[in-house]
Amino acid sequence: EIYWTNGKEDELLKFLDSQKSKYTGDFKVLGNLSFYIARIYAGKKDTETAKLNFMEAQEIFEKVYEPNHQVFEIIESYLNES
Repeated sequence: EIYWTNGKEDELLKFLDSQKSKYTGDFKVLGNLSFYIARIYAGKKDTETAKLNFMEAQEIFEKVYEPNHQVFEIIESYLNES
């Protein structure tokens, strides 16, 4: 939230994206990176990019979580908004 209130969300996006290469084998971290990138784009009203990142997060999370995990409900709620 501190990035958002200071108008630095683009810097946060760059940072989160840069972390993906460091965690290629950790699907929980990768899923969370894509999820939070998606949330930032959703907040910026870039629904297309948000949707792509939410779908990427969903694909990654499917590798580590059971289908009834709450994260899938949250992702679906975002996808249904757009």
